[in-house]
Order: sequence, then structure tokens, then C-alpha cells
Amino acid sequence: MRHNSYRYGAGLNQEEIAWLRLSPAKRMLESAKLWNFYLAMRGKLDCQPDPQGPFNFKKAKS
Repeated sequence: MRHNSYRYGAGLNQEEIAWLRLSPAKRMLESAKLWNFYLAMRGKLDCQPDPQGPFNFKKAKS
């Protein structure tokens, strides 16, 4: 069997490794906590419009 030099978490910091070690259910719970904090800090759910984007339908001023 050939030795694989790739290690799980190679190149990641400790916080990222800790996140990967969480179960999917625990990750979902932690994500919900972050989302609630974001909203409590008056984070906005609407994105800022891109004036050069193809979906900017504002009428051009004459």
C-alpha cells in the first residue's frame, strides 16, 4: 500500500480544524448562533446592488 502524504486538516489553522471535527448537527447549531448574532447586530439580509451587474434594472437617468 502506498503511503499518502496528505493529512486531514493539512494547511488549516486550529480553528478550522476544530470546525471540521464538529458533527454536522453541531456545525448547524453553531452556524445558527452566528446567524442570530449577525442579525442582532443589525446585519442586513439584502445584498448591496452591483451597478455594473446584469440584473440592475434601474432606469438610466436622462
